This record gives sequence, C-alpha cells and structure tokens, in this order.
Amino acid sequence: MATADGETPGIKAEIQELKRNSGGTVTLKLTLINGSDKELGFGYNFGDPDHHIKDHASVGGISLIDAVNKKKYLVARDSEDTCLCSRGVNSVGAGERLNLWAKFPAPPDDVQKINVAIPHFSPADDVPISH
Repeated sequence: MATADGETPGIKAEIQELKRNSGGTVTLKLTLINGSDKELGFGYNFGDPDHHIKDHASVGGISLIDAVNKKKYLVARDSEDTCLCSRGVNSVGAGERLNLWAKFPAPPDDVQKINVAIPHFSPADDVPISH
C-alpha cells in the first residue's frame, strides 16, 4: 500500500492495511523492516511523548493526519490510558521484519485517504482507507 523510509538507512515501514472497523475505529497494520546491520531498539522511540512511561516499547506515537480537514488522529487508548497498539516490543534485529498494529478513532466516511506519521520515519502520504 505505502512505504516510509526511516531516519536510519536500511530501516523502512510497509503499511499493509488501513481498514475501517465497526465501532468507529480504523486499524493500521504495518511491517517494520530492518535492512540495516544493527539492531533497531524500541524503548521510547515510537511512543507518544505525552504518554512517555506507558508507551515504552510500543508504537503509541503513530498518528494519522487528515490534511484536507486539518485534523490529527492519535492512537486510541483504553480507560487506563494504555495504547490500543503493539506493545512489549523490545527490538527488531538486523535483517528482521516485525508486524505491528495500532487502532485509531475513525475519520469521517468521506475521508478516503490519509497520511500516516510514524516517529523517525518519513510520512506515508495518501494511504487509502479500506472498508
């Protein structure tokens, strides 16, 4: 569907799916590909700075950006402020691939494409939202 290059050469994210769900959410599925010769540590690198402790080893900092309506969608959170996303991710080894996911509040139905912003990656623009 779309790819985003990481700040580190050889690291990229492939967006597999961005799909609307019942209940007013969309689910993002992506694969992180470490084509470098070094381990990619997670730590706090992909978390939301506003949820610093809770987002350790997660992808809670990914966001969806609706450029047309000028709105940013943050990862959905449960009643304990924990991200509805891949958690407990320590690292991606050199030459490895890792499948990740995150849920977001759904943009309006007339929004068919959206930009995906992953911390430390170039933006993936105009990603289609499937049903």
